[in-house]
Amino acid sequence: MLCIVFAATLTAASSRPAVSTHPLRGDQTAIELSSKNRGVKSRFDGLSAPILRLRGGEAEAAATPPIRAVLFDFDGTLALSEDIHRQAFSEVLGFELTVDHWEQNCVGSNPTALIDRHLPQSPRTLGPDESAATLLEEKDAIFEAHVERGDLEELPGAAALVHRLRASGVRVAVVSSGSRRYIEKALKALGVDGDVEFVVAGDD
Repeated sequence: MLCIVFAATLTAASSRPAVSTHPLRGDQTAIELSSKNRGVKSRFDGLSAPILRLRGGEAEAAATPPIRAVLFDFDGTLALSEDIHRQAFSEVLGFELTVDHWEQNCVGSNPTALIDRHLPQSPRTLGPDESAATLLEEKDAIFEAHVERGDLEELPGAAALVHRLRASGVRVAVVSSGSRRYIEKALKALGVDGDVEFVVAGDD
């Protein structure tokens, strides 16, 4: 089974591609994706053609094994969520995690470890029943409130790509270090929950 994995996280100032080019049998089609949370310019629409070609939709690729599934990261790949996470962690910790600090030191970190690492700088004193785990639950609740208010935006073209993959018979899953609860709510808010067959979350 051939899988394409969308695993790179696009941060507010990252120019790293979300998807690398996969040349097949002389196919020189380039998949060129880059994004910045400030002024996003993404060409997800250009992905459908090479993916459908990989699935055997054109005679030139008839001998290529079909793609049966695509795995997406969530934060920064399907949704422009990094700044919402930054704000939520800042609120829980009691001091601002600046954009530069977030991009350089926090993106991609284990959420519990992120809290543990910043607690010594926090003015917040934990009570006897509080821990990094309870603070993470508080942070996720703040994130979910943003989702419910409609603050979460998709990476332009992401939802359309997910819809087209499913319509073409490609199974879609999300694999993320985030918590299942907020990911499932966010997928519903983005309108792709019916297309995502599986979610593998960091708290599973």
